[in-house]
Order: sequence, then C-alpha cells, then structure tokens
Amino acid sequence: MPTLDADYQTIPSIFTPGKRKRINYLPVILNIIVPWAIFALVLYLVSFDFHYKHPMGTIGLIVALLSLCIIIALVAKSSRGRDKEPSWLTFFALTTFIAVLAAAIIGFINFYDNMVPFYEANSLNVYPAVNPSSQQGVEVMDGGRVYFTTGSRVDRHMGMAFKNDETYCVAPIVVFNSTSNLPMEPKTKSYDFWAIGMNCCDRQGNFRCGSYANPKARSGLRLMTEEERPNYRLAVQQAEATYSITSIHPVFFTWVQDPVDEINKWLVSGRELFWKSVWFYCLANAFFVIVLTVGFTKLGRYNW
Repeated sequence: MPTLDADYQTIPSIFTPGKRKRINYLPVILNIIVPWAIFALVLYLVSFDFHYKHPMGTIGLIVALLSLCIIIALVAKSSRGRDKEPSWLTFFALTTFIAVLAAAIIGFINFYDNMVPFYEANSLNVYPAVNPSSQQGVEVMDGGRVYFTTGSRVDRHMGMAFKNDETYCVAPIVVFNSTSNLPMEPKTKSYDFWAIGMNCCDRQGNFRCGSYANPKARSGLRLMTEEERPNYRLAVQQAEATYSITSIHPVFFTWVQDPVDEINKWLVSGRELFWKSVWFYCLANAFFVIVLTVGFTKLGRYNW
C-alpha cells in the first residue's frame, strides 16, 4: 500500500525526479504561455466593450480569478507536505495571480482614459447645422458631436481662464458677420455654446485651445469628463461677470475640424495600449519565469 510520503513524491515539480535532477521544461513553458494568455484575455475584457456593458460582471470575473489563484496556491502548499522542492503548481498560481492583477490595473486605466469617452461619445446624438446665434444650449444637451453653421467661430477676445490646479479655458462660439468679420451677439441673448481646453490660455483668457487656428474647424466634440464640468462652468461665470453677458444653458465642446477623427483617436489609443501591454507582459513574464527557474537551479541540487 502506498504511504503518505510516497504520495507526496508523485506530485509534479518543475524538476524531473532522479538522482541527477534536471528541469522539467513543460511546466516552465506552460508558466510562460498560460499566464500571458490569461493576461491578454483579462486585459481585453476589462479594457473594451464587455466592461462597458457588464461593469459588475467584469469586477466579479477579476475577483473570481484572483480567488482561484489563491486557492490553487493553498492546494499546492497543502499537497506538498514535507517536500520542500519547488512546485510548478505554486509557480503557476503566482504567475497567474500577477497576470490577473496587472491586467486589471492596466485595463481599468485604459478603459476610463480611452474607451469610456469613445463609447459615450458614440452613444450621444449628432446635431448638424447648429446655429449658435438662434439656438440654445438646452437643445443639444444630449449631443456628442455638433456641427455648426457657416460663419460660426470661436470668439477668442471673450476668452476666460479659471485656475484650480489646472487652468480651465473657455471662449464662446458665435456667428461672425460675413461683411465686417466681427462677432455678433446671439439673438437668444445667451452665450450657450463654449469652446474649452485645459492649460491652453493665459490668465487674461487668450484662448489657444483645440483647432482655434484652423479656418476649416467648425465643429464641437462634447466634453466627456464630467469631473471637469464644474470648473468650466466657473470659468463661464467669470466671463459673464467680466464681459457683462449671459449664459443660461452653457454646453462645452472641444473645437475641432472633424469630431469623428477625434473620437477615433480614443479607440486607437486604447488598442495601442492593449497591444503594447500584451507584448510587454509576454517578455516580462518570460524573463520572470526564467530568472526564478534559474534561481532554483542555484540551490545546489539541481542543474540544467
């Protein structure tokens, strides 16, 4: 009948059994490939559409995978008993735990910095031929992309800056007179459409944000970062007091020539971060596994 000690001896190791013990390369290769594949999968799910549609499911998946890694490590430790030889199962639990944790951290950064603005901008309405002179901001509150009528430009002479760690810059979008080339007061008496930018104006409000110098620019991409909105609203209030104007329903846009191109930049950035992270982790994990494996051979009883 097999003894308990005999059972322990049958547990796989990263080393092959025998008097002259050599590394078992299969577990080493698996510890390089499998955690990398898990990293790529988790990073994809956290970064992109699945996270946007199933936020709680994404968090649950991460917690479940991390818990599984801990369980595997505990099982490996318990099954080894008195055998102090390094176990490939413990090794696998460690590399997979690191893979899931790293993928979750990078994925959340990628998701909120790049993909959330991309998804939300595409989910909002598109408004063509908006006249900032005759229309009010409340009419396009659900707009992600707004295309203004011919003659609409940013009135840089009415720019304003609000300082709160960062400098929040605003300037009204108005219709310029085709003859005098001067900005006209809105027929609504309310300056509701504002071009914005961060750290692109001086204290006097000299506006240099977005495509302000591009004569072909006549479109706005909605502000997608809600945390910044109160600061831009305060900048507008300062402009109201300084220039004796009124802004009843201010809406904020980045002044651009092509909003679709700007939106797609978020998607491109998100994909680039994903692929760079996947290949970097592949190399880093391979290096980590090889270094640890070589370290085990230095214990004295093992060689290649």
